[in-house]
Amino acid sequence: MNKDFSTWQELLQGVPQGSVLGPILFNIYLNDLFFFLNEIEVCNFADDTTPFVCNKSLSELLEKLEQNSELAIQWFENNYMKLNTDKCHLLMCGYKYEHQWAQIGKDKIWEEKEVRLLGINIDNELKFDQHISNICSKANKNLSVLCRMKNILTFQQRRILFKSFFEAQFKYCPLIWMFCSIAANTKINNLHERALRTVYEDYTSSFDELLTKDGSFSIHHQNIQTLAIEMFKIYNGFSQIFSFQDLFVNWNKNSSYFLRS
Repeated sequence: MNKDFSTWQELLQGVPQGSVLGPILFNIYLNDLFFFLNEIEVCNFADDTTPFVCNKSLSELLEKLEQNSELAIQWFENNYMKLNTDKCHLLMCGYKYEHQWAQIGKDKIWEEKEVRLLGINIDNELKFDQHISNICSKANKNLSVLCRMKNILTFQQRRILFKSFFEAQFKYCPLIWMFCSIAANTKINNLHERALRTVYEDYTSSFDELLTKDGSFSIHHQNIQTLAIEMFKIYNGFSQIFSFQDLFVNWNKNSSYFLRS
């Protein structure tokens, strides 16, 4: 084990910082972890390991989470790694009578109302209002820069910057947060309309007319297109996201409820 670990350590140290090879090698090193956990699922991306479990009973849910977290801690120690409890978070969705906590190692991890996971702000009610507020804030800052520079830019340059630095903010994981509240969707549309007015220097046309002029759609409709494409891939077995493939089961085509599939 020591020799293998030394080899891995030397190999990882020789990987250029920022390359895709480092996370791949680290994932290979962590691969055995998933065989030690029972009745629990684990999402892993490089050094970000997230166990999760679903259960109707709150006590059973916490018991499974704590037991498997203890197994994970033991596996880390056996493989010369250490769990940093300061970076552990507990998020629980569903009705609860009181504030909950989980015993992870020697520390109590209290549940939070919101956590940030791989760039997405996830709240315990799955509303994603804070996440949408964050991406709107980033998009607004980029739009403010574009507004200050618009007089020295050509139309084509303004449109390229708009597509690259404004619309791109809403392209990251839209299937997760796209079914947001009406208020959040209105906030996105107002910001999108302001951006289009800046690009086209048109302050009289309606939002729909600006979208027609741009040959595009609202952010929500773009997300629906993304969802439709992904559902087409899942239905025909083309999806590269295996977890998505397992979410849906086709009904029997002879069933009277076939449209619900």
